[in-house]
Amino acid sequence: MQNGFFKTYGKVILFAFLGISIVAAVIGQNKQNNTLAVYTSTDVVQQETLSDSSSEEDNIETQIYADNTYHFSISIPKDWTQVIDHDTVSYIHKPSGATIRMEVFAYNPAINNVAADTLSTSITQDGKTFKNFTRKSASSYEVMYQDLKNSTYDYIEEVYWDREHIIRLSCIFNDEIYEKILPYIEKMLNSFSWNAENPIPDGYALQYLSADQFEFAYPDTWVLGTSSNSIVAMDQSSNASMTITMQDYDSSLSSMTATDMAQLIGSDKQSFMMNSFQASDAKATAKATYVVDSVQMQIVECLIWDGSHLFSLNIAYEQRTISDDLPETCISLFRSFASQN
Repeated sequence: MQNGFFKTYGKVILFAFLGISIVAAVIGQNKQNNTLAVYTSTDVVQQETLSDSSSEEDNIETQIYADNTYHFSISIPKDWTQVIDHDTVSYIHKPSGATIRMEVFAYNPAINNVAADTLSTSITQDGKTFKNFTRKSASSYEVMYQDLKNSTYDYIEEVYWDREHIIRLSCIFNDEIYEKILPYIEKMLNSFSWNAENPIPDGYALQYLSADQFEFAYPDTWVLGTSSNSIVAMDQSSNASMTITMQDYDSSLSSMTATDMAQLIGSDKQSFMMNSFQASDAKATAKATYVVDSVQMQIVECLIWDGSHLFSLNIAYEQRTISDDLPETCISLFRSFASQN
């Protein structure tokens, strides 16, 4: 093979990273009134049936609801009634109309980009009033909002996801009983447990570029930004970095050689030495060392072909400044969704 292996690339694609348009309705916000029929009934709210203090949360008698399909469980007050509607499970406190609803959705990578501003816009467009957003972890958040039509109803939603599914827990209740119902809501939400099928590893965050339809992972303490036509994640304490680029490409990587890879990643580096190389149709990976200002650096380069684009993940770091499994973790979590459409 000629040394110009990469001369067959198409045009470089510029990432519109800072201008990503996030789909806030990623988990199917219903544009109709989500209030269940029980809310609009003429039942009098029997506030005396609820605890008068959050200190009584531990005394609430509960039962366990376990979903054996998606492997999650949650504690529900024993006097709440189960309702199943189109495979969606809810529990209702009939005297007050308070409800918790559990919904499971197929994974949508845009969930990783959800933020307060996008949810606020979506909720406002739905005719409700945004109150608060909290990012609980790299794969969960809580949002609070209200429906002010007729009576005021409060919504507390907690959303969890792995790389296969999204679970939304929606608590809905009349604002008049907020203080009395809150211990019950907290008891349920705090009890949620999920044995996720494909979890995001602790210490990592995912980001999705909708325009280019790919998802990548990076350590959640690293700073994320762009440089020229690249996405760059950097550890400010060690200067370790991961650089991602994307180009049009219409051939597999099976014919790529170690010489091709060495020319690609080492031609501009001092004392460059490639230590390993392997290639298949869809992936080529190399590990190498080089020297910068008398400091020995490590580099891990991974090329990923999705059938129409070639992605480069380049992780560079000084020896022993990052965990040994960090490069492989980032590589293993990378996904292109373009080939699935």
